[in-house]
Amino acid sequence: MDLTGKAQRVDARRVARYIPQHLEHTRSWLQRALLAGEARNIAVRLKGELADFPFDTPRSTGLFRVAFQAQGVNLAYVPPADGAPPTWPAFEGVNADVVFERGGLEIDNGRARVLGYELSGVSGGIKDLQHQRVLALDGQGRGGGAELLHYVRASPLDEWLDHALSSTAAQGPVGLRLGLSIPLSATRAGASISTARACSSPA
Repeated sequence: MDLTGKAQRVDARRVARYIPQHLEHTRSWLQRALLAGEARNIAVRLKGELADFPFDTPRSTGLFRVAFQAQGVNLAYVPPADGAPPTWPAFEGVNADVVFERGGLEIDNGRARVLGYELSGVSGGIKDLQHQRVLALDGQGRGGGAELLHYVRASPLDEWLDHALSSTAAQGPVGLRLGLSIPLSATRAGASISTARACSSPA
C-alpha cells in the first residue's frame, strides 16, 4: 500500500479516525481525551505491507506517519469513566506539534492552561502505542500561586499530599516543573496515573 493524504483543518474530536483500527486502545483514548479544538495542517503517509504495520521492527522498511498542529485543544489526559466526574482537570487551549510515527506518538512545543495556570515547553508522548501504552509529559509552568493551589486541590494530588495544602494561601507568581506518567489501561484508556511529580519555587 502507498497512501498520501493532507487536510488543512479537522475537528480534534475526529482525529482518532486517522489512527488505524489496529491501534484500538489508542483510538479509544483519543476519542475520550480530545474534547474540543482543531488539528491543522494534517499530513498522512502510509507505505508498506499492511501485514507489517505499524512498521516498528528494526527490519521493517514501511512508513506510517500522521503529523498535525494541535490548536486550541482541550485535553482530558486522564479521561473519566463513563458517567463519572473527571478526577484530573483537563488541559485547555493546547497548542502543540503532534506526530504519530510507526509505533509511537510524539508531542513537542506544547503550551496549555490548567485552571488558569499557564504551562509551556510541554513535550513527551507515547513511545510504544501497542504494548507499553504510557503517556509521558514534561513541562514548565508559570502563573499565580492561587491558580496552582487550585489545580492541586482539584486533582488527586491533594489526597496524595494528605491535604497538607488545604489551608495554605499563595500570593504572587510561582514557577512549576511537572512530570506525568500516565498508563493507558488495556481496558479503560487513561484511567489512572502511575506517577506524578511536581516541585514549585518562586518565579
